[in-house]
Amino acid sequence: MSNLEREQEFLRQLRLYENARDSGEAVFMDVDELCDIVEYYQVNGKLDDAMECVDYALTIYPDHLPLIGFKARLLVLRDGNLDEAYQWLERMDDHDSVDYHYLQAELLIAEGRIEEADTLMQEVYDNSDEDDRDDLGIDMAMLYADYEQPALALEWLRRSELTTHDDYQETKARILAMEGNYAEAAEIFERLIDDNPYSTFYWVQLATAQFMLQRTEESINSCEYAIAIEPTNREALVMKASGLNRLGNAKGAKEYFDLARKYHPHDVHTEMCDALAQMDNGHPQEALALLRRAEQYANGRQGSILDEIHMEQVRILLMLNRTDEAIKIIEEDIARFIRLSDTETRGEWHDRYDLLAFVDALAGRRDAFLDHLAKGVECAPQYVTDTLAPLFPEGMDVKEYVEYAKTHFDNIHQKIIQ
Repeated sequence: MSNLEREQEFLRQLRLYENARDSGEAVFMDVDELCDIVEYYQVNGKLDDAMECVDYALTIYPDHLPLIGFKARLLVLRDGNLDEAYQWLERMDDHDSVDYHYLQAELLIAEGRIEEADTLMQEVYDNSDEDDRDDLGIDMAMLYADYEQPALALEWLRRSELTTHDDYQETKARILAMEGNYAEAAEIFERLIDDNPYSTFYWVQLATAQFMLQRTEESINSCEYAIAIEPTNREALVMKASGLNRLGNAKGAKEYFDLARKYHPHDVHTEMCDALAQMDNGHPQEALALLRRAEQYANGRQGSILDEIHMEQVRILLMLNRTDEAIKIIEEDIARFIRLSDTETRGEWHDRYDLLAFVDALAGRRDAFLDHLAKGVECAPQYVTDTLAPLFPEGMDVKEYVEYAKTHFDNIHQKIIQ
C-alpha cells in the first residue's frame, strides 16, 4: 500500500470514529487504528480529543501498553499531572520492557531530569538488539524534539541509519527548525508532502517554517491546503490568521481566530497567538485581556505554557508602566516555584535565583539583586545567563556579572523597565 493509500485509509477510519463519537454511537475498531487516531490528535495539538479517544480505547483494551503510554503522556502534556502519569506508568506489567523505560524517560524529561533520562535510555539502547537500535534512535530523537531539546534529539537521530525513513526526515526537519534553520526545514517538509499530500501535520509544519522565513503568502497557502484536508485544524486556522494579520488584513485574521475558537473553545494557543497579533496592531489592552483569558484556560496548568503567558503579561504591563502588577505576577510565579520545590523532590526550582534577581532589578532593590545574582552565578549560572544576559554588556562572562552590577545597577534597572 502506498503512502497516499495509507493516508486515505486513515482519514476514512478517522471519519468513522468521529461520526460515531459525535452521534453518541459505539464503534469497535482495531487497537492499532485507535492508537493511530490518538497519535494524530496528539501530534496536531488536539489534546482533549486525544484524551477522549484514549479513554474510550482503554475501556476496550485496558492492558494495551501503547495506550497506557499515551494516557500517561497526555496527562503530562495536557494537564501537567506528573503524579497521575507515574501511576499509569506503574500499571505497565513488564518493568523491563522498552515501552516501560521509554515512558519512564519521558516523565523524567518532563520533570527536567534530562541527564537521568538520557542515562537510562543509553543503557536500554546498549542492551537492545542491533535490529532495534535504528528505530530506538529515531524514537528518542522524536521524544527530545517534542520537549524542545534539539542537541540531544540530533545526537540520538544520528544513531539511526534509516535516513530515508519519513520519521527520520520529519525529526531532522523539526530539529533544523528549532535551531532556526527554517529554510532547510521547509525543503524537507516539501519533500515529505510530495509523498504524503494528505498530512495536515506536514502542511502546518511547512506553513510555520514559511511564516518564520517571512514568506507569509506561501505560509497562508500551505495553511489553506491543511484546512482543505481538515477544516477544523486548529494550528492551520491560527497560523492562517497570524499570516493574514501580518499582511494587514485584521478582519480576515479575526475571522480565522474566531473559527479556531468555534472548533476549539477554551484553547490557550489561540488566545496567545491572537494576543501577539493585537500587540502587532498596537492594541496592548486587548492583548492583555486575551492573555488573561489564556491564563484561565490554562486552568492552573504547571510548566512552560503558564510561564510563557505570564511573561507576555509582564512585558505588556511594563510597556503600560504598570510595574507593580508586573512585579506581582513574577513574585507569584516565584512563590509557586518555591512551593513546588518544598513539596516535591522533582525539579530544580530551588536554584532559580535568576528569577528572584529579575524581580529585584524590576523593583529597584539593589542589595537583594546583588545577593540573588551572586547565589545564582554560584549554583545555576546557565539560568542566570538565560534570564539576565540582556541586562549586561553583550558577550560578558556570567562570572563578571556581580562586579559589573555593583557599579551599574541603575543601568540594569533602567534596561529592565524600558
